[in-house]
Amino acid sequence: MENVEAVLSLIATVLILSSTLIGMTIKLIGALKEKDGEKLKNVLVEAAREAVAYAETFKGLSGAEKKSVALKQISEKLRESKSRYDEAAASEAIEKVISLSKEVNGK
Repeated sequence: MENVEAVLSLIATVLILSSTLIGMTIKLIGALKEKDGEKLKNVLVEAAREAVAYAETFKGLSGAEKKSVALKQISEKLRESKSRYDEAAASEAIEKVISLSKEVNGK
């Protein structure tokens, strides 16, 4: 009877440790994904600022053409930093930079 109790106690201990480790692993993965997401956001914002400034150097291009140039610049920058490129997010970042620029410049 003592052997059965010892085995049950051991099984309970293993299950508790396993569930704790699984919970900690899930939290760690979530934290890493959040950190990677924040890093990507920072890289994207900086790339958008640089790309918009670069696109503005081209005279005679329409706004859509300048945006296309900026998107290409962002794509290259993210590829260099080995980050994932999302065109919708890049487009949104460009729009935010332009909006902020217009707000600051009063246009």
